Amino acid sequence: MVRRTLAVTAAAALIGVGSIALPNYFGSSQALAWSATPQTLTDAQSREAQQACDAHVRDSKANMTGTDLSGLRPVITELRGSLVLVYETDSKPASSDVTCYVRDGRVVAAGGSAATTQSEPLPPLAANSVHGDLGAVYSTPAGSIRGVTGSVGSDVVGVVLDTVAKGPVTATVREGHFAAWWPDAPTNEVQEKALTAPEITGAVVTLRDGTSRRVTVEELSDRTTEELGRPDTGGSTGSG
Repeated sequence: MVRRTLAVTAAAALIGVGSIALPNYFGSSQALAWSATPQTLTDAQSREAQQACDAHVRDSKANMTGTDLSGLRPVITELRGSLVLVYETDSKPASSDVTCYVRDGRVVAAGGSAATTQSEPLPPLAANSVHGDLGAVYSTPAGSIRGVTGSVGSDVVGVVLDTVAKGPVTATVREGHFAAWWPDAPTNEVQEKALTAPEITGAVVTLRDGTSRRVTVEELSDRTTEELGRPDTGGSTGSG
């Protein structure tokens, strides 16, 4: 699939494929608050975060050629501690997406991918399965956040990700999609490229009939064990 990385926030540097360095959202000594389950978000908080993300997407459009981001819309807006995650995507067979992390009405980090006219449609997703994009990590010297977004099958009503850093993390599931993030130790481009195992070991999905099933990381990522264990040799880009 031919895709283009979306523009990221100003003064941020890409530290790896799909990964950017955040401004110092922690503050000088303030720890990043977080919850393994999503918290209650008011309508006003949702609107504020979505409007901030929409503005970021509008700014990104000016730097993109050969893509159409007009169909992007928020499908998930969730609060976990210090940050509101806004996940926007479209309903096209070869979809574009962007994930914004918003604090106090300001996008502190964002990234995603944009489909081009050469992009191939995503393969069909089984009703009891889930597919997510792995590898998005946003880091400062104080710490990192890792996020996963994606699609769920028509029978999936719940997703719990098995993360290396924080154990089980309950994702938000809505409108055929899911999203979650969690804090981790600081990282950099060299460390991320050298990884030979993903930061997720799998997931447990709850189905509409009340049953649950284990999803391997291979099924979740649509990648083979060999592919997941291969260090990244790709280049990186910067944004400034």
